[in-house]
Amino acid sequence: MSKKPMTPLPSEQEEVREEGLADIYECLEEGLTSRDQIEPLVNEKVRSGVFADLASAGLILLEGGAVSFSPEATRVVTSVIRRKRLAERLLKDILNVADEFIDPEACQWEHTLSPEVTSSICTLLGHPSQSPFDKLIPPGECCHNGTQTTAPILSSLDKMDRGEEAKIVYLLSAKNPELNRLLAMGLTPGSTIKVIQRFPTFVVQVGQSQLAFDELIAGSIFVHPL
Repeated sequence: MSKKPMTPLPSEQEEVREEGLADIYECLEEGLTSRDQIEPLVNEKVRSGVFADLASAGLILLEGGAVSFSPEATRVVTSVIRRKRLAERLLKDILNVADEFIDPEACQWEHTLSPEVTSSICTLLGHPSQSPFDKLIPPGECCHNGTQTTAPILSSLDKMDRGEEAKIVYLLSAKNPELNRLLAMGLTPGSTIKVIQRFPTFVVQVGQSQLAFDELIAGSIFVHPL
């Protein structure tokens, strides 16, 4: 039986460039757009001269002092960020790694996960759209196709049936600010939740309290079915 060849690991130069692109991506997320703002931060965090190397390779574009990505760099950095943030979700939600150890581990995984393993992790986690640190996870092909070839460990609450119980793992609070109110009412990670009603609104039991909310909110609550 023929085997599909493994995705080769990046070279040292490719790894440094990936790290530089990822740091620039996160700078742009934070609203930093100019070379003067971004270059010293990236050179300090990754390696001196990496910003100039990315520019000379045509991976980043400089127009009027503003920094942007070439089409090739966009493809590469989107994949790197996706791998890193899915690794963060796996380390946090499934392996229970402490927050202070997540970033160093995820930074290693972002260079080594193959596309096939990345898709499997994403499917296993129920196609999450947000990292544990409230950063968006770029969707992959498996998300667009709704791939379910691997049974998800985690699922959004809106996919649970009446009478089912689960443990709350995380909430997409950045996506739905109303979840902050529910957090204050006991809808917290680690709590056991039971679906009492699905229609016309979701009603759940958490401890001694019953909470009601709409399906959009239920889709932003990720749980581990019991």
